[in-house]
Amino acid sequence: MKKTIALLLCVVLIMGTLPVFAAQEDSAKMQEVLLIVKSKIEIPEALSEFSGNVSEYKEKKTYRFEWRISDFDEYLTVTSDDKGRISSYRTSNYESSDKRISDVTKAELIAYAESFLRKTVPEAFRSETDLLVYDDAEYYVSGNLIYYLGFTRQKDGIPVKDNCAEVNLLVRDNKIVLRSMDISYDYDTQFEALKQDMSAYEAKYKEQFPVELIYRDEYNPLAKRNERSFIPMLIYRIKDDEIGYIDSATGEIVTEDPLDDYLYKNAAPSLDSAMGESAKDEAGLTPQEIAELETVAGLLSPEVIAEHARSMPYIDFPTELLLESSNLYKDNLGNYYYSLDYRNVENSTYRYFTIRADAKDGKLLNLSGNSGISYYDYDDEKVLTEEEKQVASQKVSEFLNAVAKDELVASEKTEVNANKYLYSEEYVRIVNGIKYINDGIRVTFDTQADIIERYSLDFSEGEFKDPANAIGDGVAYEKILEYAPVVPMYIRNDGVYKKVFTLKHKNITVDALSGEIKNKETEENYSYSDISGHWAETAATKLAEIQIGLPGGKLEPSQKISQEAFLRLLACAIWGQYYADNSTEDLYESMIRSKILTEAEKAPESPVKREDAFQYVVRMAGYEEIARLHNIFKVTYSDQSALTPEKLGYAAILSGLGVVCGDGGNLRPQDLVTNAEAIVLTYKYLLSF
Repeated sequence: MKKTIALLLCVVLIMGTLPVFAAQEDSAKMQEVLLIVKSKIEIPEALSEFSGNVSEYKEKKTYRFEWRISDFDEYLTVTSDDKGRISSYRTSNYESSDKRISDVTKAELIAYAESFLRKTVPEAFRSETDLLVYDDAEYYVSGNLIYYLGFTRQKDGIPVKDNCAEVNLLVRDNKIVLRSMDISYDYDTQFEALKQDMSAYEAKYKEQFPVELIYRDEYNPLAKRNERSFIPMLIYRIKDDEIGYIDSATGEIVTEDPLDDYLYKNAAPSLDSAMGESAKDEAGLTPQEIAELETVAGLLSPEVIAEHARSMPYIDFPTELLLESSNLYKDNLGNYYYSLDYRNVENSTYRYFTIRADAKDGKLLNLSGNSGISYYDYDDEKVLTEEEKQVASQKVSEFLNAVAKDELVASEKTEVNANKYLYSEEYVRIVNGIKYINDGIRVTFDTQADIIERYSLDFSEGEFKDPANAIGDGVAYEKILEYAPVVPMYIRNDGVYKKVFTLKHKNITVDALSGEIKNKETEENYSYSDISGHWAETAATKLAEIQIGLPGGKLEPSQKISQEAFLRLLACAIWGQYYADNSTEDLYESMIRSKILTEAEKAPESPVKREDAFQYVVRMAGYEEIARLHNIFKVTYSDQSALTPEKLGYAAILSGLGVVCGDGGNLRPQDLVTNAEAIVLTYKYLLSF
């Protein structure tokens, strides 16, 4: 149970003296922690107002200290444990820069972040063989010169799971400003003595964690109004997404200890959330739309649907419950559903029943209700016997055969749970002999009240690709290992950190037909092996530091850039890095909608003339209307006559802003743009706008 004791409220620190605490019994400890914290951080003199508190959860205390300016939004907040080891550092420095490029280098940012960590959390640098190390895979740029730098704990060069830090920096006026820091670090758990690594650990890992072929929904960004937003894809993944660990010495499966509450942990999506995707396509209709839809032939009324629900076995749905709300929904495919909510609010025994059903044929998709028996009247120590489980299973089977017989036949039971008086079963849909994990059935039976407490059915329409042409388990695993090799790691097991082997990345899926990795976790670094000494090196390096560039590891500076690659580069630089992953169709839809180019100008694979590149850049800058007034401009290049007259204004604007400087007095408007020129043009755009 969490207890919070407010100890310090707006007490002014004068000349470094400590405040008098309201709770005298805790004041000595808090003062001790505060002194340790203050020895590690600098507190601006202007932040004169001070407050603090201590909270306790599962016998672990967390101290929170805050300094701020009275009546202003400027503040500094620090949290620590009872030994003064800082876990978070927050400032009010959240006003971003108006630039995208600065003179500060990535190396300077890393050095600044590491220096801050060494001073603020020196306990994480106790040994040169056990310390926080910068992790380039956790480097991320968001917005204008806002940087997130990740550090991972390494013991003898091996990562320690869930031990990490993140430093958030801002560059403003070419100066580095600290925004925040968070650290999750287990200082107390010991490391098991290293043993000899087993041979052929990769083969052993594949044996312990095989792949499986499944159907799984993926978002379709190009879906039109009458199409599904999520479509079933045929993929390979590690069975049940359980990318686990094997002992580095024996090859046996190793499981993690539960993490302490002060360590951060990101839980994987549950089956519940995955199986409910089809409901996300729904959109509420207004009463006027509902009235119009009621004229559609074959649409059932809420009363008919309610009676159908009452006819199902083990459903306790009293007729005296009143319909509190009725909503009609329509999905992208034009199907209509009712969501009905029944309550009794006047009787002393509270009852409810909710239904979701197909509005055309009345098929029940979701049910939930209560028995009216008070939770406190149930036997809290109840444990179902095997006989009771068998009886419950028979009743669940009877219910499912009545409500979803066809879907039950097309499903496979995957899970059975018994928790006190509740008995539940889960089924996954089978298509072409393969699990479709987004579709299935779930049902919970209340053995005390002898009723179905909860039921849900997800069975989507869709086209399912034939698995006959799948690449096979062996090839799929090799694709996984190319992207995510088996690597060593320390995890906490039986109270110690144990060396294990696992895959480098989690939640990996492979397209079963093309062999493409579907969900790469690492960000593109845009580091090039072929630009040393090249005239575009500075521009390419500076863009790479804000995660903008051309993918592939090589710039190939003299290669002619395609229209799609050039527009994608500009979109990432001006609109945001997420355009790096957009499909060709999605990218061009955005470009045409934003009037960066017309439908007639669309030519993804074609090279780009320099004068056309100037036109795209000016349009993205918002100067299209001015550039069209080409008669008011002039340029002074030797080959200006080669410019298409209507495009003179675009070249003139970029020349005036210093984005285009020409080449030995020549503009070369009809030449094709190279990768190097595209990089430099993008870089100069960011410097000028």
